[in-house]
Amino acid sequence: MTHDLAANKQNAIDFYRTAYLGDPAKAVALYVGNKYIQHNPAVKDGKQGFIDYFTEMAEDYPEIPTPLNNC
Repeated sequence: MTHDLAANKQNAIDFYRTAYLGDPAKAVALYVGNKYIQHNPAVKDGKQGFIDYFTEMAEDYPEIPTPLNNC
């Protein structure tokens, strides 16, 4: 198996940028496989847990800067 580091990095950036910009369902649909394991104990495991968390974050903090602004 080969790994394309540049493509993997861009996919990760695109995934989080899409989620942080308020469309976590789209991010999950485009970039998440069958199973999503969340490592943040404040967020539920699974795709829906990720979507719920980032949807709430976008509603509660619409002007929050993303850590990916400079990517």
